[in-house]
Formats: sequence, structure tokens, C-alpha cells
Amino acid sequence: MILPSYEETLLSEPKKTIKRFFHLHKHASGLDKKQPIVIIGIHGYQPKLLQPFEKLDSKGFCVKMAEAIRQKLNLGPNEGDITSIPLDGYGTVLKRRDAFLEQIQDNKTLSEKIKKAKALFIIGHSQGVPVSVLLLQKLIEVRLVDPDQQTICALLLAGISQGPISRLYPAVKLAEIVDDVQSEELFDFQKSSSPISQEYRDATIKILKHRVKIIYFASGNDDKVPLHSALYTNMDHPSIKRGIYVADSIYDEKRFVVDLVRILIRLRNNNHSDHGLLVLLSESLFGYLKEHGHADLPEEPEAYQYAVDHLYVSKECKNVRAKFTEFDYTLPAKSRKTYIPWAMRGLLTDEKTIITEKLIPDFNNLRQCFKTWSPNRTDSIASELKYDLQPFGDDTEEQYIDDYQNLSKL
Repeated sequence: MILPSYEETLLSEPKKTIKRFFHLHKHASGLDKKQPIVIIGIHGYQPKLLQPFEKLDSKGFCVKMAEAIRQKLNLGPNEGDITSIPLDGYGTVLKRRDAFLEQIQDNKTLSEKIKKAKALFIIGHSQGVPVSVLLLQKLIEVRLVDPDQQTICALLLAGISQGPISRLYPAVKLAEIVDDVQSEELFDFQKSSSPISQEYRDATIKILKHRVKIIYFASGNDDKVPLHSALYTNMDHPSIKRGIYVADSIYDEKRFVVDLVRILIRLRNNNHSDHGLLVLLSESLFGYLKEHGHADLPEEPEAYQYAVDHLYVSKECKNVRAKFTEFDYTLPAKSRKTYIPWAMRGLLTDEKTIITEKLIPDFNNLRQCFKTWSPNRTDSIASELKYDLQPFGDDTEEQYIDDYQNLSKL
């Protein structure tokens, strides 16, 4: 499942937006079924050594996106003007972008389909996330895509927006030996000062300026990309929504941790600070939310259904500048973990966020869950996390929130 759900994200938005969401689901059949829609899919990277033996393809992304569109708009299996464009191929991010752009421009049929589309979805996975953003920015630049005439949504799954997990860095040495430049490049995304990170950042800001709606989804147990990277936590804009994919069984087993992440993402989805907790928790959560990994997220139907909702329901944000914070995740993560208790206390005392977002019931439920949470001694990750988050069990803090809850009723 995807958390928070799209409906939950709308709880803090204006009533008109909420009404528009339920109107879409109630009257979807009233939409123009002949509206031309284009779906572009871009798969992730494959290490050079594996490319001769296992080929990746993007067709599955397009199929699942088309299914979600037909389901939401009440279209039959053969109804609707939906064109799928799966783009396959390997290389560095910019080489892939240029190759895909040339492939589209050289195909007049595809070019015309894109130009005439009223709605455009672009789906990227892993390394395909920056490729998707950079390609979309180029398609707008060469005027194959016109944001003034089209509604556009970028669904970005488990992307390496801020680099892979640091502990994978030794793999760079192997990449150097076999001359695998695309694998080496992944780690350049760990620093916002690197040329490729700057290209990606600038392209993201440009498409947001063109009113593109973006979704970043992370996988609950990603063995390659940390949470903060998949969610591109250092980029802020009202048109960005975020979520995490976890299995139902994991939610039951790891409820406190999953609900904490859900609330933090919900805050970000409504343009409030999470006080840096998503970044600080990324290292702790690696390997904790077990069962589903990096490649499983693109198989989740809810991710594509969320994208349809975001495209058709959310309002366009005009003249809103994206906010970006510089980062360097090549530094040791352990030194940052010491800030977790301070970040948690900062969040709990942020009355504007907690009261404005009506999160007091959520936090109170989470607090009760925390108090009864007794990690197994063999579960070192959970035990350390329980210790780091001790401010959450502070009764003084609980009284502080209760006082504000009572004041808000006056």
C-alpha cells in the first residue's frame, strides 16, 4: 500500500479540492473519453556486467499506468485514446536523455501524438527518475510538450535524486575496473554541487515552473536508495507529493515506524517542515521495513492510481518558486543521527504545524503506540530507534500538546 493515501493528503487542502476529488470518482464517466493521453515510461539502470544477460524494459510502467487511467475514468479495455511510449536503453543520465529525445524526434508519429495529447504521464524508476525529469524539460524546451495546453504528471519511483545508499560506495571501485561510468555516476547525486546534480535540480525547478505535477515514491525496504533520496527531500514545492510503499503485513508488524513516516510525509505534502526527520531516519530505516525492495514499487497499482488523482484533482500552482536546500550525503551518516532527539522535540513543539494540520489525534495515537512499543533485544535497529526517539514519550511533551488541543477548541 501507498502511505499516506491521496485522500489523506487532501485533508488539509481547501474544501473545493476535496470536493473535486470525490466529484472525479463519482462522475468520472462524464469526462471526455476521447481525450488523447500519452504515457512515457523509463526504466532504471543496469550494471554493465549484467546488461548482456538481463534486459530491462519500460513497457510494464506504461501498461500499469494505462490500466489506472481506464479504471479511474471508467473506460473499457479498448476505450480511450491512450498512447504508450516505453523507452529502453542504457548509459549515463544525459546520454539516455539525449538518445530518448532523438528517438522521439525522429519518429513523426510519436512526436505528433505527444503534441496532440491533452494529458501526459511520464514514469521513471531508479536512475530513470533523473532521466525522466531531464527528458521532460527538453521536450518542453523543443516545444513537443506545451504546458499551457497540456496537463502533465511525473511519477518518479525509488529515484536516485540524492544518490544511492552510502554503504554501496565500494561498488564504485568495481565500476572503475570494468569501465562502468553509469554506475559511478549514481554516487555523483549524493552531492548537490556535482554537475549532474545541478543539471537535475535545474531541470526539476524548470518543469515545476511549467506547472508539472510531481510525485516521489519511496520503497519501504529499498536495498539501493535511501528514503530521503527517493523522496528528494531537499526540493520543496506545492506541486510535489510524496509517499512510501509498504506491504500490509509490514504495517501490522512495524506500525509505529510506518505511522511516523506517514505523518512526516503528510506534513511535507502540505508544505510544512518535518524538521529534518525523514533524512535523519533514512539510515535507521534501511533494512528495517522488510519484505519489499527497490524493484517492487513499480509493481504497485496504487502508485499509478495516485498519479491519476494528482493529475486530475490537484490545483495548478502558478508563480510559486521551488525551494532547494544544498546537501552532501557523502559524509558519515552516523554523525547526523545524534540530531534525531532534537529534531523530534522540535517537531512536537511546532504548534503551527501540529495545530494547522489537525495532527493532534495522529500524534496522540502514535504516542500511545510508542509507549507500548517494545522492540526485541535482537532487533538492534528498532532498539536504537526507540532510544533516539525518547522525547516522543515525554509526559511533559504530551501535556504540552494536550494544552494546545484544548485551546484550539475554544
